[in-house]
Amino acid sequence: MGHRGTDGNRHGCGASYYVSQWRSRGLAFAGYDANPHTPDLSGMLLPEGDAVCEVADLTEELDIPTPFDIAVCKDVLPYIPEESVSTAIGNLARLSSHFILLSWNVTESMATLPHRNMTDGDIIPHFEKEGYTVEKYMTARLHVVLKRKDCCVLTRQNLPLIDY
Repeated sequence: MGHRGTDGNRHGCGASYYVSQWRSRGLAFAGYDANPHTPDLSGMLLPEGDAVCEVADLTEELDIPTPFDIAVCKDVLPYIPEESVSTAIGNLARLSSHFILLSWNVTESMATLPHRNMTDGDIIPHFEKEGYTVEKYMTARLHVVLKRKDCCVLTRQNLPLIDY
């Protein structure tokens, strides 16, 4: 899994809808999903010549030579088996040098798949052990904008100030 000058990554990217939206706004994003068809699916949605999303499974130890600035994991954790959650959270923590945007919703259309109903109390302590903390202001804004509470913004603890 390479960094290649990318600012952010999205795990559970599916066919890459969000990756394509961020890229169309000038943000450099990579996308990963455990689905073996991810490159083909994303190639259908992304503009010709754009880098396709790659296959990576959060439940396996990932080789992460250089972390991204931000990792986005939207509604993936409830579908990860209990015995693999620690590995997945450790991977997300190592994937990001600064921020993690996280949500854990199980939509009605996906509720027939094996999943666990999760709360922030089930998730946040794992990230705190990995050196992350909930950024309260941005998380509150996220709750208002998305009109849901099953999401948060995590920041790496003791980050040095970024000098632009």
